[in-house]
Amino acid sequence: METPTGTIESERDLFARTLRELYHVERELEDRQTELTEAVTDEELEAFSRLTASARPTRSGGSSEFST
Repeated sequence: METPTGTIESERDLFARTLRELYHVERELEDRQTELTEAVTDEELEAFSRLTASARPTRSGGSSEFST
C-alpha cells in the first residue's frame, strides 16, 4: 500500500508507523499541556496543574528507536 510518507508492505510496517505516530502525538500533547498549565492564573486551575505535573512521568530525553 502506497502512502504519502512511503510504502507499507506488511502489517508490521503498519503497526510500526501507527506506533510512531501515536508516540509523536503523545509528545505533542505533553508539550501543549505544559504551555497551557504555564498560562493558568486561577487558583483552582493552578492546583490542578500542580497535581497533573506531579503525576506526569518524566522524559528520559534519550532517543527512541521510533524516531524519524
